[in-house]
Amino acid sequence: MMIIAQPLEQSMITIPPSRYSGPDGYVPLSPAGLDAYRRAVALARATPLRVIPGHHHDNYVFLIPDALAAELGLPRATSGVLRVRRTDTVQVAVRTWDCEANLAAALRGRLDVPELLVQACDEAIYVFHKGKPLVHLLKPGQRVPQARVDQLVQFMAAKARVGRDRLPQLPLLSRLGVRDGDSGSDLLRNIRTMERSVIRPNWPTFGPVFEDLGLSMSGLRALKGRAAGMRRRPSGLLHKDLHAGNVLVNQGGRPLFLDWELASWGDHLHDLAIHLIRMDYPPERRPDVIEAWRVALRDVRPEAVTGLHEDLPHWLAYEHGQSAYADVIRAADRVVRDEKVLLEEQAEKINRALLLAKAPLGLARVPSAEQAAKALQFHRDRAAQEGTPRSYAVGWFAEAPRPDRPTASLFWRRQARRAYRALRAAGWALVNTWLDEAELPAVNPGHPRSSAIQSEGSASGSKPIFA
Repeated sequence: MMIIAQPLEQSMITIPPSRYSGPDGYVPLSPAGLDAYRRAVALARATPLRVIPGHHHDNYVFLIPDALAAELGLPRATSGVLRVRRTDTVQVAVRTWDCEANLAAALRGRLDVPELLVQACDEAIYVFHKGKPLVHLLKPGQRVPQARVDQLVQFMAAKARVGRDRLPQLPLLSRLGVRDGDSGSDLLRNIRTMERSVIRPNWPTFGPVFEDLGLSMSGLRALKGRAAGMRRRPSGLLHKDLHAGNVLVNQGGRPLFLDWELASWGDHLHDLAIHLIRMDYPPERRPDVIEAWRVALRDVRPEAVTGLHEDLPHWLAYEHGQSAYADVIRAADRVVRDEKVLLEEQAEKINRALLLAKAPLGLARVPSAEQAAKALQFHRDRAAQEGTPRSYAVGWFAEAPRPDRPTASLFWRRQARRAYRALRAAGWALVNTWLDEAELPAVNPGHPRSSAIQSEGSASGSKPIFA
């Protein structure tokens, strides 16, 4: 039986939509089951059998206590995985669905994904599956066997069968300005959301590093011209992080596809571009992978392969462009968080990312690895002297009307005034906004153009007011 936890005051645990109800779906935990769930979470955190860290989540392997196993209808001594969302990592990617567990519940029985036991956004429990990540089955420099490539493209074809009505509702901001099947508007949406959700909120912290490396806040806009000529293709479910580290191969050779926190809805070609880059296929291998993908998708969604060879370069260009910003943020964050991180190693990663992004972003020059190391050293020194300010996004909810128009929502006015008072009382300053402070009390706090806020404290001593 698959069970969800009732809402708690302290944790972000959600009740699933009604389509999950029924004898084979998700039902609320009983009071005793909820207590057993709480105890299981505490046990997994305190005495895990194994901890598997990740960028977005930490995974604690543990033996499910008898009380919770009985509630779930599981045999005793069943191993589970407590998947805990991390809150201490810098945001370098755009999320479509905030709750990965809701998506895992929707995909149950439709795709080869880990089985969800307790549905909770911050602390979900899954069945533990024995196996090895595909990346650990490959020797250094070994080419991915064709049989594995076939499994990967068949998975991408299986995703194309999942209808939008089977998934959690898309957030409003993910739908605005995007016509389903319009690949060009999908590219523009990705550019817009990457800029609003990642680049702008992180600029107060990492802006000097970006500028030293020749990246501007609006650099991704160089890609907008590519959208005009893109062909129409049906939209579908995207994994958006399909690489060898996110494929678990069990003892029978069957793959399970992990880590859905970045999943989205959009052009299937976008997922192919991400896969090609993340898997780091050698250039001579890419045509074979693309052809295998084309054949697999053609059998499921023939329209999804329309304009494959003309439009795939546009998605590859976008991924190289946005990865330049993400890689700089990761590197600059790591050298400050851990003094043992080698500047030269991170600088090499930045140099490779910028070389790939040079043509897509129209960069006039690409700094050498030595120049990138100097930029990182300056960032580390500045953080040591001043404390590194951290920037956070208030969170995108809905595009509300402008406050200076008669249709402005009273609800958003009240929310904005409340946010303004809370932020000012906590010593927060508004950054990267087209509004001045006088207008803030009358502005939707979730509006993308007024969403970036920065703590005046250091990274270790400040926390976001809104997540």
